[in-house]
Amino acid sequence: MTGLPRVRHTSAPMPEGCRWCGTAEREHPQLWVPGRGWHGWVEPTRKQITARMWARHARKGQP
Repeated sequence: MTGLPRVRHTSAPMPEGCRWCGTAEREHPQLWVPGRGWHGWVEPTRKQITARMWARHARKGQP
């Protein structure tokens, strides 16, 4: 994999956000996302958490 991973958000989701949509667990009722459909909060993978942290770090200070 080269560069930052693809993110469907205008800003990177919280590192501990849902595996499928990035929404924080405390704010996550059943949500629908393309390709996954209706889902409850699912713990993100270690790889996702790391990628989200890098994406958030890379965006710091950018408009």
